[in-house]
Amino acid sequence: MQKIRFKLKVITPMFLGGVDQLVAETRPASLKGILRYWYRILITNKYASQYELKGSQDWMDYKKWANKNLWQKVYEDEGELFGTQDKAGKVWIRMGKITRKLSASEVRKWLGSLGRELSYIGYGPILYVNPNNPKYRNLSGLYGRSRGFGPVRGYFSPDIRFTEPLTVVREWSVDFLIKDETIRDRIMGLLWFVSMFGSLGSRSRKGWGSFYLDPIDEKYGFKSWSYSDPQTFKGDFQRASDLLGISISNLEIYYVKNILDLTDLNEKYRRYMYPYSNPRRPRPLDERNYFGLPRKNIKKIRRASPVHFKPLDKGLLIIRKLEPFIDPSQRVPLNPNAFNLFLNSLGNNNYQRIWP
Repeated sequence: MQKIRFKLKVITPMFLGGVDQLVAETRPASLKGILRYWYRILITNKYASQYELKGSQDWMDYKKWANKNLWQKVYEDEGELFGTQDKAGKVWIRMGKITRKLSASEVRKWLGSLGRELSYIGYGPILYVNPNNPKYRNLSGLYGRSRGFGPVRGYFSPDIRFTEPLTVVREWSVDFLIKDETIRDRIMGLLWFVSMFGSLGSRSRKGWGSFYLDPIDEKYGFKSWSYSDPQTFKGDFQRASDLLGISISNLEIYYVKNILDLTDLNEKYRRYMYPYSNPRRPRPLDERNYFGLPRKNIKKIRRASPVHFKPLDKGLLIIRKLEPFIDPSQRVPLNPNAFNLFLNSLGNNNYQRIWP
């Protein structure tokens, strides 16, 4: 059995926890879930050509994308590495257990402008709390008599804007144990993609819980495990693809240089959704729907956005999965140009496509 050691370095606040929502805790199962998730997306490319999925237009064709035979192969491949209900996987994850409970002093930091500024992309773990409402009885000890936008779940954060200096959690150790040497290359390729694209916890597609993996022993043939520049990224992207034995055609990657933190992301995302002078008049529904369902207009259908926002130490990665957002038979209003409209709202000189 081979052990590969990393430091998992937190970039943005991570709402990651278990049964007690006010306590954040490190969870190997959550990290394994992210590995499985990205492996499923990536390894689909291995079988795509067998089912006429060759270019971006094919990936957006629901009839081709939803082929049951294709996904059966993907699930079998995934089960070989990570296990099924009937057999154990070939990759194990070990990490030290760290817990931290949400405190009243942290809540006070949010009740000024911070909570309001981040409530749009953070809606869910960040809510408007009124302690007089019985719904928030469990938060009365944290909020006292104060009301406003603030966290309702525990979190890890590397930034003293969100927490006290003594409770900052910037990193923790993670060991990946590989039981079968023949899968090592695939796991190394996958770990690079997870380091580059991965986020953990609630609202992870909207920029929360961003992290990267920092190898302890060696670089394993990669120049960088976090985004540095387009040239390095493309070289390492190709190496990771080769280790997985695939050619990737179902992802588009963009780098945005003028979004430096979650506050910037919240402002620009909300400005896209509400571009008009009337703050209560949103963008047309067929354009907003692409970034997730349900909305109050469409309550019966749930669908996660195919767009992932990945904040970096400097700038932002936008990862777009090429897949049909919804089954055409659902008849959900959808503008196929919604993603391009969002990119254009950032300004032509502020983003660049770095893959393909």
